[in-house]
Amino acid sequence: MKRTAGFTLVEILVVMAIISVLMGFGIGMFQSLGAGGKFAQADGTVRGTIRAVRFSSQSWPAALVVDCEQNLVYGLEFRTVASCSFEAPVGDESTPGVIGLSYKHGTIRGDGILKPYPFGHTGGGLGFESGGSVDFGNFSEYDLVEGVSLSLWIYPTVNGQMDLVRKGASYGLKLRRGPGAPIVEGFLNLADEADDQVRPSRQAYLLSDYPLTLNRWHRVVLNYDRTAVTMAIDSFGRGPLLRLRQPETRRIVPDRDAPLTVGGDDGPVVGRVDDMIVAGILAGADRALPTEVGIRPRGAKGEVKSWQIRFRDGKLDPEFHRAEEEITLLFGGREYEIRVNLMGEIEK
Repeated sequence: MKRTAGFTLVEILVVMAIISVLMGFGIGMFQSLGAGGKFAQADGTVRGTIRAVRFSSQSWPAALVVDCEQNLVYGLEFRTVASCSFEAPVGDESTPGVIGLSYKHGTIRGDGILKPYPFGHTGGGLGFESGGSVDFGNFSEYDLVEGVSLSLWIYPTVNGQMDLVRKGASYGLKLRRGPGAPIVEGFLNLADEADDQVRPSRQAYLLSDYPLTLNRWHRVVLNYDRTAVTMAIDSFGRGPLLRLRQPETRRIVPDRDAPLTVGGDDGPVVGRVDDMIVAGILAGADRALPTEVGIRPRGAKGEVKSWQIRFRDGKLDPEFHRAEEEITLLFGGREYEIRVNLMGEIEK
């Protein structure tokens, strides 16, 4: 009897096993390619945002914000409304002016006396032996609503309460008396919108765990970009270290009747001040990274979850950075570094 052509069960099982193995390799390969595409997307997002921020800094100071917790990056643009280097006084002795003030004029009140180098942080600086202030006037440019950046070098000589920089009840930085040294406080007057009415709500942000050493220069920074309030301190000239980050989205309620001052109603400055900058902040769109790719936090213990890389004129801002910056992406159990040199260029 002639046998009918066909396949035995064993042959079919062998073929199916071979097909399964090949499919496994194929699926693994496609999964690998898909995951690799996710990493390429994340890498391109970070590099593209860096380039956009660097280009923007040719017109206005700008920053790249890296947020590990939210797994995203985005850009900020800082539009300066007031800045002062406090280099030299002019005018009569009763109300001397302040050279180094951009855009507007300021007057010194109290026993403000100018200190030559090395008493200033960068060249000259303004010193108040027993307390004083600087009144920069009341101009509409100071009424910031969408976001604000405050930065000031302070050399406190007493552990007491003093206003560093403020626009009335709208926004400001101040020092409060601490257990052994002054403590930094920032505040914002934010809109509490309910029942179609805007009720100002003052929010204070206190850095209780980071007192300022007396008789030393410190840079204090407050930023609010309608996504989060951040505060940083630079006590060593190596760039500000982030000490507070709190999510926030409400707009600022301006105090239109108040002048912009260094020193003010809550206490005159006793010590020295230098290089003040007040800027409005415009935030770019968030660019989230794929969930398969993470960003490594900074610090020895990974405590820094969010930070900024500041640019000016296409380069890393020397006021904030003394060395190259890097962002480390985490993917597939490995680390990939994206480095930005002092010229603002991405190193390959």
